[in-house]
Amino acid sequence: GNLIEKADVDQLVTDDGCSIRGQSPPHDLTPGAGEATIVAHDPAQSPTGDNAAFTAFRVGRDGRRRLLDAKAETGMQPSEVKATLADYDDRYDPAVIVIESNGMQQYIANDAIEFSASLRAKITGIPTSGKKHSWENGIPRLRTLVENGSIQLYRGHDGTEDWIQAALSLELKDG
Repeated sequence: GNLIEKADVDQLVTDDGCSIRGQSPPHDLTPGAGEATIVAHDPAQSPTGDNAAFTAFRVGRDGRRRLLDAKAETGMQPSEVKATLADYDDRYDPAVIVIESNGMQQYIANDAIEFSASLRAKITGIPTSGKKHSWENGIPRLRTLVENGSIQLYRGHDGTEDWIQAALSLELKDG
């Protein structure tokens, strides 16, 4: 792929890059003043190999995002999705939980709102149809964020390495 470059991912945070080496992401995190945690869920699951995916990012006062956890699995049952969202809510106290809600995916956001009072105010369904290729807020934006070190990655962490490999495999395409 060519969405992001390995050299950009490998550049150390101390050199304005993305890589945090020799540290593990915190298992639990309560955001500090001026910070927020964002959890995102893409409920895609299909016979073509799409996985249900989850990410948790800390957004710092400077706007940089630090990947805390990433997980992707095939064949997740609704109870497993609920359990993962509840786990991320308990561990990271997110300000918002964004769930991709294109077409039939909307039921996931609606269901998540209904099953947990603590998540009700945090869940936001966002349709991405027609926007995935946007340079402003679509997948290509990852290139800019990685190039300028605005996404920081704990290297050596399984979820992070899986996220990096997935991003490295994507092709940059306009439109």
